[in-house]
Amino acid sequence: MRKITPAERQQLFDALIGRLREFVVVLVSPAGNFTSWHGGVQQLFGYTEEEFIGKHLDLLLPLSERLRGTGRRELDRAAETGCASDTRPLVTKTGQKVVVEGVTIALRSASGELLGFGKVLRDVTRQKMTQEDLLALTRALDQSAVIVRQWDGTIDHWTSGCQRLYGWTAAEAIGRRCGELLGTSYPHPLDDIQRRLLEAGSWDGELRHVRKDGSAVEISAHWALLLNEERDPLSIIETHSDITALISAQRELETVNRKLQTMALELERSNQELEEFARIASHDLSAPITSTRWIVEMLAE
Repeated sequence: MRKITPAERQQLFDALIGRLREFVVVLVSPAGNFTSWHGGVQQLFGYTEEEFIGKHLDLLLPLSERLRGTGRRELDRAAETGCASDTRPLVTKTGQKVVVEGVTIALRSASGELLGFGKVLRDVTRQKMTQEDLLALTRALDQSAVIVRQWDGTIDHWTSGCQRLYGWTAAEAIGRRCGELLGTSYPHPLDDIQRRLLEAGSWDGELRHVRKDGSAVEISAHWALLLNEERDPLSIIETHSDITALISAQRELETVNRKLQTMALELERSNQELEEFARIASHDLSAPITSTRWIVEMLAE
């Protein structure tokens, strides 16, 4: 087998680097200027080779990071420890920010002289956004009253929103039976609700629970059923919303409506009594007038 020459080895290495478009691989001088260009640079940041080589690495940093000297500190850390890695936002040619995960490696000669640095960068914007979205969703769910329980009611997860609503901490609630802990009053038999949950995969309804302090709370509940691969019930996710004030307002409105209906009936009865009184009074008043008119007519004759 023919031995590969150093020039051919360099050519193969350059070809390999050139194919790694999902990574940006560049060299930086000890002063911090880019001394090489890679196709990934244009793909991720938008700079051509002529626009990139010779520019200081501050070219890719946001203005605030430039003013703090972040680029220089990163090179100094790599020179001191041999390697420096981080994840930070960088700026493209058009001013768009991208989140990049990178490592900076100090390159030295056999005698230890610092020749420059190698930087390998990878765009993790999408992954970072996904992680941030998941964190935001987790925080939002934790603020909401969400219970994850088993089919038999055993509580596996209890959010801080549940603690605010019911008073029990997660340590006090996890492992307890949900219906027993909350003293649940169901609008229909529980067997019927569970049958509906198995058929449709979800159930919505109103429940009455009892807080830790003994006070009652009206709840709008949404249950979602999770199944395992064998289609057996795995977990139930319950989302609870406090509608106590709404139910109280509805009951007050119903009470007022009943009072208004009673008043309307009484008013109708009073009107009927007035009409009857007017009829009788009209009859009683018309009798003397008729008699008087008859006497007058006789006198006239």
